[in-house]
Amino acid sequence: MPSARRPRRLPGVTSTLSSIRISPLIDTCVVAPRSTMDKATATRQMASDMREAAYREGGLTETGLQLLGYSDDQIATLVKPARALADQLAALS
Repeated sequence: MPSARRPRRLPGVTSTLSSIRISPLIDTCVVAPRSTMDKATATRQMASDMREAAYREGGLTETGLQLLGYSDDQIATLVKPARALADQLAALS
């Protein structure tokens, strides 16, 4: 008669999924949804995204901004100020 199947564990390991804790630091690492950001915050975030993309991929396209979650209205109105801010920040670093 077969016994009940239980997952195998290493000897002495008693942790379960309920004992895993997520650091409160993660709240500071997650970017808020870009489409809901106010104009000033979205401009700063877009400038940051542009700088990161320039470093990693060589640049950021309109499609790339859409994939990051920016709305079409944000893209139309914030690209120029965000590009200027990104250039200014790049000159400072």
